[in-house]
Amino acid sequence: MTIDTSNCNFSSTPLYFTSMSGISMHWTIIGPTNIYSQTQNSFRVVIKHSVDAASDTSAELYADAQDKKWSINWLGVLE
Repeated sequence: MTIDTSNCNFSSTPLYFTSMSGISMHWTIIGPTNIYSQTQNSFRVVIKHSVDAASDTSAELYADAQDKKWSINWLGVLE
């Protein structure tokens, strides 16, 4: 997923830090702290189920995220 940070009006690409929260099973997800394609306006994270990750589909992850109220928490810090 791409996280849009454009509303923050960063003057350059910040250091991004992420975590994941939810009401259950968010600790079984891999990838939410791996940050890709950072710019001053966005970054990407790729998440998968840690158990049987080969069978993940976007629909399964989306359903779990909705049901378990998963969120990506992030912070951007300019050096």
